[in-house]
Amino acid sequence: MDYCIDRWQLKIWHSETRYYRAEIKQDLFGQWLIECQWSGLWQKGGRRTITPLNSYEEGQIAMKAIEKKRQAHGYYEVRNV
Repeated sequence: MDYCIDRWQLKIWHSETRYYRAEIKQDLFGQWLIECQWSGLWQKGGRRTITPLNSYEEGQIAMKAIEKKRQAHGYYEVRNV
């Protein structure tokens, strides 16, 4: 099992009233995942999805697609780690 914590990636976007968070990371078994969370800025709760990936590179492609969609919906990036 190989952990590559230095490759994990977190991005957060905001719009006027909403936020969206996407993170590429590994689970306890070393499987790559992309976790997405979104909600209103002043709401409790929200939604979350966790999608298993076949590779880190697949996560990079998914993150770029998410970023493009967030920008098209008027979100701006507030954190890129």
